[in-house]
Amino acid sequence: MDLRIGLAIVVIAAVAGVAYLLMQNVAPPSAITTQSTTVPQATSSTSVLTTVSTISTATTTISQSSQQNSTPQTQNPTHIVVSNPVNLSQISQISKFRSCAGHDYSGYDVQGYNETQRSMKHYFTPNAQFHGSVGKIEEFAPYNGTVEYMQEEQTPVGKQVWIGYSSSGPQYGYTPPGLWNVVFFHMDPIAGLAVGSHVTAGELIGYANQTKPVNQTFDIAFEQYNGSNGVYHQVLDSIFNHMSPGVLAQYAAVGVNQSDIIIPKAYRDANPCNFNVYNPNDTVTLK
Repeated sequence: MDLRIGLAIVVIAAVAGVAYLLMQNVAPPSAITTQSTTVPQATSSTSVLTTVSTISTATTTISQSSQQNSTPQTQNPTHIVVSNPVNLSQISQISKFRSCAGHDYSGYDVQGYNETQRSMKHYFTPNAQFHGSVGKIEEFAPYNGTVEYMQEEQTPVGKQVWIGYSSSGPQYGYTPPGLWNVVFFHMDPIAGLAVGSHVTAGELIGYANQTKPVNQTFDIAFEQYNGSNGVYHQVLDSIFNHMSPGVLAQYAAVGVNQSDIIIPKAYRDANPCNFNVYNPNDTVTLK
């Protein structure tokens, strides 16, 4: 009888020990899911490799997306600039997009990256006989559009004049988000040109004001505002990315090619700007 009692005690102790060990491996209640999930099993090494590849691709996509803003992307390069905004016979040099000419003028690019410390517009240097001139250097409407905004320059020399693209007539006030503006800096607009004025491609709209302290250049930007729910940001691109083949041909005829006038983002990222140092590679000289 004593032997059977002893064996029973041993068995009970062993069962209790196993139960204790099992309890140590049970997840706490908060970690237990109430849903059952069927996990697909890899049936071969190829399946495993495919799964790893998919995870790697997804990780890369997430990494790239984290560098971009989450708002809708801008439209692809267009051919809306159907008329040259300047008289090329009056111009000797043009600065490159993303150059270190002038001052920092940066923002989001068309891929959604927020670029910094670079000039995301173009400076135009007139021929020597026009330095210091007023009412000489002609500027034209690049497309059918509307004067969306006009204000005195801070320097102060001339005005900023924003021409919004519109294929359906005037869009008074700021151009709707996602539509482009050509921004003329240091312009003396012709008499009668005002916010809300409709302009036609090729129409004379003003003159570059070259009185100091403009430093014998004037600049043109190509930009839009993008976003949603009242939160918008500035998107910048080179106007050369939106010129029609006919306008690009005019520049090619004087030695300015689209591929040469735009500095790649990767290069500028690797070579930050010093706006206090003149770099001849920042400009293209017309022939």
